[in-house]
Formats: sequence, C-alpha cells, structure tokens
Amino acid sequence: MLDAFEGNTAETKTMIPLIRGFVDAHGIVDVIVVADAGMMSEANLKDIEDAGWSFIIAGKLPDIPYQVSKWHTDHPGQAPTDQMILSQKVRTNLAQLRLYGAPIAVDFVAHIRGQVRFQGIDPLIEQINDDVRRCHEILGT
Repeated sequence: MLDAFEGNTAETKTMIPLIRGFVDAHGIVDVIVVADAGMMSEANLKDIEDAGWSFIIAGKLPDIPYQVSKWHTDHPGQAPTDQMILSQKVRTNLAQLRLYGAPIAVDFVAHIRGQVRFQGIDPLIEQINDDVRRCHEILGT
C-alpha cells in the first residue's frame, strides 16, 4: 500500500484517508488512533468516532498535575519507578480541542512506560500491543 499527497497538504487532511486505507487493506477491526493534538481537527475526531475507532490524543497540560508535583516535592532527587500510579482528575481541552463543542475531560490514571527508541517497525508494533494490553489491564476493560 502506497499513498502520496501534495507536499503542501496538511496532516489533518491526510491522516484519516491513510488510516482508512490501511484498515481496509489489512482487514483491521479494532483500531486505536494515537496522535498528537496538532495532527487532529474536529472533523478528524468526528470521522474517527463515526468509524467506531478509539483514540488517544496527546496534548500538553498547562501545568504539572498536582500529584506529580507533590510526588517530586516529597521525593527530591528520586526518579519515578516503572508502573508508578499517581491518580488525579485533570480537566483540559487538549490544546484548545473540543469534541462536538464540549471540553474534553481526561483522567490521568497511570504512567505506562518511559520513552523508548525502537530498532525497527516490528519492535515498535510489539511495544504498542503491550501498551494497549497494559492500558486494558489498568482500566479493567
């Protein structure tokens, strides 16, 4: 599968057609779109929801969440441990994004893992599958 777009086409215009083509070409049923807020538009979010796909959109929080800041204050010089869980409700509109005109509420439930550099697509796919499995475990879904 190979698709090409004009060089001046924004990612917000190419993302859904590429995902839809990949999903159709490979018969994928359970889709979770993971993207940066800068790649999304309200139309993309609606298309993702209409397709029945799940999504995770990364956006910057305006401030360090209280529980994270408190942990660092209470544990100076210590690094957080793997799979540490700090829970706090956070309200954000994900870099000014709204879903159908309503603010999006996000609950920070757990840190899954740190940043990792992958040596190819296969280890990346394996890690993504592990991350999804871990999210389902944590959320009980």
